[in-house]
Amino acid sequence: MNTIEDFVKSSSLTVYETPMRLAALKSYWDRQALFGKDGSADHFQMQGYYLSGLGLPVQRSPLEDITSQELEELDSWLLTSIELAMGVDWDYSALEKLRQPGIDGVKAYMSKVGTSVGESFGQALCILASNILTSLFSSTDYPAYDGQAILDTHTLKDGATTVDNDLAAGALTADLYWDMIYYLMWSQRTYHGLYQKSKPWCMVLSPAGGNMELIWQIQKQKHVPGESSSFMDENFISANSEYQPKIIWNPDLGDNERFMFGPKAKENFVFKIEKKLTTKTVDHDRNRTGSSLSHMKVLSGYKGDYIDAVGAPAA
Repeated sequence: MNTIEDFVKSSSLTVYETPMRLAALKSYWDRQALFGKDGSADHFQMQGYYLSGLGLPVQRSPLEDITSQELEELDSWLLTSIELAMGVDWDYSALEKLRQPGIDGVKAYMSKVGTSVGESFGQALCILASNILTSLFSSTDYPAYDGQAILDTHTLKDGATTVDNDLAAGALTADLYWDMIYYLMWSQRTYHGLYQKSKPWCMVLSPAGGNMELIWQIQKQKHVPGESSSFMDENFISANSEYQPKIIWNPDLGDNERFMFGPKAKENFVFKIEKKLTTKTVDHDRNRTGSSLSHMKVLSGYKGDYIDAVGAPAA
């Protein structure tokens, strides 16, 4: 029979790495509903540019010279990938004891270790995805064209008009739920001040703080007409699916931290696996141990566009 060192090397791809890869796909919150399936990319950085669009047509008199407007290039956005790494040391002496009753004991042990390592990578991916959301309140992580945070007050190109997609902090209520919908539908403006009407696509918030029960009441509960209700608009919301964004529960967020996005935001989320989960197993002759080293590289972030995003900070 081969030595335990040879066995670890030859079986690392099947006995250890296969359950590791499967476990790495598990998520404790539905990030794929927000970002789509994990795509792949082969670049270390992603850089892009925005145009400011155009304002309203210019009013002119007959025979007056026609003026033109030029598109203005805004500041670029830049995303940089993050590398995740984790290693497992195999004690060959311990594995030999497990092998004494039969090789299946070693296989079961390596499989369980692989599952544990994979779960760690899966949790790391969920945390990276959550960081994208919380960073929307940061002016350094994913700044908009004006250098402000995505969720902040933005002065438009006319230098006077402002939009504010950073709503006041506070516990979720039915009124605050409506404030987010109202912003997406009636308060958004483009860089030149044109109205940008949208509809809610998804809402991301913590399940804590009574939010799950409240969202159920707002979206699902109905009352008999004529009877008093704490939510007078329940019948309207439950009958109109366009006012019911998909709810994505994320326990990484603060109790009062919440976000609502319109369809355009789908273009701005970036979550790509640049380097898939790979493992290399190396022997260490000196101490009769070996190491399985796993690496993954992820490109994640949010492009610097404030349109179709509204949120309230944790505090």
